[in-house]
Amino acid sequence: MRAPCVPAHLDVMTQTLIRPTAPVEKPIPVPALEYRPALDGLRGIAVLAVIAYHLDVPGFRGGFLGVDLFFVLSGALITALLLLEHDAHGRIDVPRFWARRARRLVPAVLLLLAVVVPLARADIGIRGDALATLGYVANWRFAAQARSYFAEAAAMSPLNHMWSLAIEEQFYILWPVLMGMLAPARRRLVAVLVGLTALSAVCLAWLFATSNPSIAYYHTLARIHEVVIGALTAVAMLRTTPRMRRLRALATAWLVPAVVVIGAAITMMGEAAPVYYLGGSVVFSIVVGVVILGLEDERATRMRALLSWRPLVTVGTLSYGLYLWHWPFVVLFRRLELDGPALGVAVATMTAVAAVVSSRLVELPIRAGRLWRFELTTRRSLLSSLLVLALGAGAVIAATPAGLAPEWTQAVAGEPTVIVAAPAAHSTRDLRSDRAAIDRDARSATGAPGPADDRGPNPTRDPLVIGVVGDSAAASMLPGIAAAAERHGDEVVSVAARGCPMVPVWQLDETGHSLNYSQDCRRHVQTAFTELVERHDPDLVLWYSGRDTQTRFMVDGRMAAPGEVHHTAAVRSGFEQAVERLTAKGADLVIMRSLPRHGSEVTDCDRPPGPGVHWCDDVDRYIGPTGQNALYEELAQRNPEITLISQAGLVCGSGPVCDDAMTTFERWRSDLTHFGGRGALRIGEAIITDALAESGNY
Repeated sequence: MRAPCVPAHLDVMTQTLIRPTAPVEKPIPVPALEYRPALDGLRGIAVLAVIAYHLDVPGFRGGFLGVDLFFVLSGALITALLLLEHDAHGRIDVPRFWARRARRLVPAVLLLLAVVVPLARADIGIRGDALATLGYVANWRFAAQARSYFAEAAAMSPLNHMWSLAIEEQFYILWPVLMGMLAPARRRLVAVLVGLTALSAVCLAWLFATSNPSIAYYHTLARIHEVVIGALTAVAMLRTTPRMRRLRALATAWLVPAVVVIGAAITMMGEAAPVYYLGGSVVFSIVVGVVILGLEDERATRMRALLSWRPLVTVGTLSYGLYLWHWPFVVLFRRLELDGPALGVAVATMTAVAAVVSSRLVELPIRAGRLWRFELTTRRSLLSSLLVLALGAGAVIAATPAGLAPEWTQAVAGEPTVIVAAPAAHSTRDLRSDRAAIDRDARSATGAPGPADDRGPNPTRDPLVIGVVGDSAAASMLPGIAAAAERHGDEVVSVAARGCPMVPVWQLDETGHSLNYSQDCRRHVQTAFTELVERHDPDLVLWYSGRDTQTRFMVDGRMAAPGEVHHTAAVRSGFEQAVERLTAKGADLVIMRSLPRHGSEVTDCDRPPGPGVHWCDDVDRYIGPTGQNALYEELAQRNPEITLISQAGLVCGSGPVCDDAMTTFERWRSDLTHFGGRGALRIGEAIITDALAESGNY
């Protein structure tokens, strides 16, 4: 007996036209929309824009708007299908809708997690990210953590992009229920949709102005206006009233300018631009709605043909898989230090292969309504989806650690999280051999005392809790700091974070655009110092940072360059706030003066001022390492609990120019700023020795 004919229907995520090969349901068939290849082309533009943005391709500063484009498209197509179903049958079969969405979304996500979770580093909290992904609440997790969508890939979770799928799924759960209640009265439906749009736009602007741009970016209510504007577009697509016909004609007339606006926004809109949060997202979504509506007109032949270009349509049909897989590969290859064209080729190749394999072997068979010989009815689809999600959560819990790995390497990677550096992680034999080699090489190179001249543990004092704050230069010293703390029986807690100054400001590049990790750093400085003090109550805090006087900031709505009056004022004020937070429970604060760059002149500003030396009269006081040291000196004069130490003599030697060679073949610093190898071990131990002695904690 032949299976009943099931009409083609429109899938809104990737493969627009689906022709089942097996009976997916025996109830009344769902009405179909005519296939629109131009919308697949529009979807292809969206996913290509997002991928190009994540690869830092020039000309795609606003590529993140591809997600907004996806939201509007989903809102339009899903709402159109639901309204057609209601018009045809007088009701919406909500369970059946959920079952179709589950068959479409869940298998690919499970495959992604099965690959990503075992390969992810344990120190990025992959367990929580994976569980949030399975529960489709990833956007709430990232909002609660104030995790920036715009942060550098090497410092991010390979699942950070799943926030958008979470919002989509939340929409899919609630929307058919809402449509079932409002579809009978279209005017009331339009009024509710307009009200939701206004509420969402206000929420986005309010969250941006009062809390945190990351929270605004991830918040479901703050982003739902994009989906709702798509729903309003669907109403205009289907209604045949004179007013709606005039609206469609107007959209057709503005079709080309609207496409140009979308292209210009993807090219020029910066991720930190306030205009996006203060109405720009709404305007962009309306423009996308104009394009969708304009393409409905038969007269839009040229634009339809352009967007129906076969390669672009092919990308659009694979957009779901391409979106799922591209970001984990970006993160992976960034951590392998690929960049530029090599990164682009690697990500594009692996993403395309993964998306095609996922589509052909997993997504299409299940989406057709049959798994092997097992027919996936509505009830079976829903129950099996819940079961596999629960089993997936159990597998994630079993395969991942409960918390963050206690390694300082996370701070170097840029995750702004408190990390307890466990000295026991070092091999005693390796440390002993390293110290012996360092002593020999360092004495022959500089004549400076080595760690063997350290005074050793003091049996008369209790163990200390030592906090470490600063940027990645401070984090690079942690191996030596932990080794010294081990010998003294002390504990080290680090909140040093890659790329983060000690002041909570937006960091800008030379063109005035926000650096990718600016928001993460602002959040880190505002919370991590207090967390360090409240949770660990350190006896001593070590401070080493080199970015504060060398990075452009956004101050009071304008760009501030190093050395400018308002830049210096912002750094000075930020330093004072940091001191207040770090010493709130009486901790001693030891600040290590910034070191000269390799090959630069060593001035009086790099060393403690001697008798008769007036601090930094012969240099620009507030630019670069020497300028930062001048600010430290002023800070110490105003705050007696601060001790300043310098390791310039140890690292640079005694000459007028800083030559930080440890041996003929090895330098203290792995680059102009960070310490590595024996240099990292030895500078950390030297800092501990001086800090304990100068602060009276020996």
